Amino acid sequence: MAAGKYVSLAEVMHNPRLLSRFIRDRVAGGYGQGDEARFEGTLLSLAKNSPPASKTSNGGSGEGCNDTQTPPNNSEDTSR
Repeated sequence: MAAGKYVSLAEVMHNPRLLSRFIRDRVAGGYGQGDEARFEGTLLSLAKNSPPASKTSNGGSGEGCNDTQTPPNNSEDTSR
């Protein structure tokens, strides 16, 4: 890494100690500044387009259950 150069995400992945410098570099470069109205609009859009809770699968329950659900038409050997 050259002196004065921005820290890359790849460098942070190899050396997590560089994360604070990565964040400082990005904030200094203007990243992290957002449009609150646009963000709220995106959240509302996601909420409107999400399926209702009744259409999502429930977590497994019962004796010996590990919360992993397998569709009934799959065989046990599909993980090989």
